[in-house]
Amino acid sequence: MIALIATTISDVFSNSIRVVKTVKQTSNQLTYTGTINNILNNDGYKGLFGRGMLTRLISNSIQSIVFTVIWKL
Repeated sequence: MIALIATTISDVFSNSIRVVKTVKQTSNQLTYTGTINNILNNDGYKGLFGRGMLTRLISNSIQSIVFTVIWKL
């Protein structure tokens, strides 16, 4: 349970960095500041902080559960 909580907190705080990195990688012409402004103009704060969050939380939760079960075996 502790690992699940730690993973969730980590994902919530680092998701915006991953979103900026991914958008920057797909558009080489933008700077990081331009990338952030582009995301905020198109999607708002929900796009910056929430894009891909549900998928990441679900996949990391499943990974934590599977790791815990395998570790106990």
